[in-house]
Amino acid sequence: MLPRERRVHKEEFGEVLKKGLSFHSAHISLRGIKKDDVSPSKFSVVVSKKFAMLAVDRNLIRRRAIAVIEAHVTGMKKGISAIFSFKTGASKLSSQEIKTEIITLLKQSGLIS
Repeated sequence: MLPRERRVHKEEFGEVLKKGLSFHSAHISLRGIKKDDVSPSKFSVVVSKKFAMLAVDRNLIRRRAIAVIEAHVTGMKKGISAIFSFKTGASKLSSQEIKTEIITLLKQSGLIS
């Protein structure tokens, strides 16, 4: 689980969703906004009931995504708030496929090189 200072809080969700830049892959969308250059980057993972009916499946997807984010968080730029949203078919993805899509999105958005 991401530490509290690394999570996007409820107050920030609206701003990130309205003003943030969008990046898409087959099963994941990334919305991100640049806040400042000092604070640590914040992330959130959203899996809707619409795409994964069982809580077990939603939590599995969320845990896999957070593991990828935690592994790459040290090399990311500072001051970013980003939300990863999973789309239809995400419950059938393996850990490696989730990792590949997340890393691709992070590279597209310029958060990592």
